[in-house]
Amino acid sequence: MMTRRPPKPAAVRSARQGYTASNLESATIIASDPALYPEGGLMAEWADVVLSRAVNAEEANAMPLFAAA
Repeated sequence: MMTRRPPKPAAVRSARQGYTASNLESATIIASDPALYPEGGLMAEWADVVLSRAVNAEEANAMPLFAAA
C-alpha cells in the first residue's frame, strides 16, 4: 500500500528554485575563472558537478517521455 506525500508549500518550492539559481550562477562564475580556481581544486570540482547536473536535468526535460524503441 502506497502512501501519498502532501505537496510542498509554495515557499519551499520558491526557496529551492532560488538556491538552485544561485548555485548555478556561482558555478558559472567559478568555472569561467580557471586562474583563480585551478582545475582539480575543491571549488572547481563543485562547479563541475553543479553544471553537469544542470545539463543532465535540461536533457532529461528535453527528451520525450516514452521514446520509440
